[in-house]
Amino acid sequence: FLARRQAGRGSQSACGFAIVRTVADEAEIITIAADPAKRRAGIGRALMSQIVRELQHQRIARLFLEVSAENTAALALYRITGFRQVGLRKGYYTPPQTAGGPAGQLAKAAGKAPDALVMELDLR
Repeated sequence: FLARRQAGRGSQSACGFAIVRTVADEAEIITIAADPAKRRAGIGRALMSQIVRELQHQRIARLFLEVSAENTAALALYRITGFRQVGLRKGYYTPPQTAGGPAGQLAKAAGKAPDALVMELDLR
């Protein structure tokens, strides 16, 4: 899925995208992103709306995605869209990067890896 905005004189520029895969009657959002300079402009919501419409047209029953528990902006979008948490993967993501050298390695080892939330939207 690709989101485009009018760039002037009829031209359009990409400002967001989503990659979705389907298997049988289920689908998964692999990734969804918006141009950082155009965030909070409804691009994510528009993409989610288009994804849901298309999947319902294909008679897909459930849509899944995975998101960092620390990604508050994405979580807000998903919850507004109707997703609910159905799973948790503790320490799933790579811990935040730190400076190099022995001190940096110790800090990285002590860093807490963010959890992944598995979320589902019933499309029936």
